[in-house]
Amino acid sequence: MVRKAKGTTLTAIYQEKLAGIDVEIRRVHGRMFRWANRLDKLIKSRSRFERLLDESTKPLDDELKPLDKPVDVPKPDPVKPDDPLDVRSQPWMTRGNADDKAAAEIKAAQQAKAKIKAKAAGEKSRAKRRGELRKMPLEGKAALAAIRDAK
Repeated sequence: MVRKAKGTTLTAIYQEKLAGIDVEIRRVHGRMFRWANRLDKLIKSRSRFERLLDESTKPLDDELKPLDKPVDVPKPDPVKPDDPLDVRSQPWMTRGNADDKAAAEIKAAQQAKAKIKAKAAGEKSRAKRRGELRKMPLEGKAALAAIRDAK
């Protein structure tokens, strides 16, 4: 039995119920299609991975097997260009040992800087462990005594 409020007709109540049912049908219909699409994607990805698994378990051809020893490929000799306008033949294009020396100097400087940083970090961590970083500054007579002792 349908309860109706005063002043409403039975058709108005039925129309409201129908509208609610239509909204629910649209909501369920959308969910149904989303789940159907999700199921489709899962089935396709499963078949794709099954195919990849089958391909990965196939034995390799003889051509693709690794060689026992590496093959020596001859390096071509550098050819000096005969053209005087060719940039490669200019003396400022040829590199000497200066690049190697500069690279060695830069690496040495970087290593020295890294050593200094590592040493400072080690000293700081040791000071933390000893509790020196938590000490309050000296005041009064203790400060004067420390100053006199430092001289």
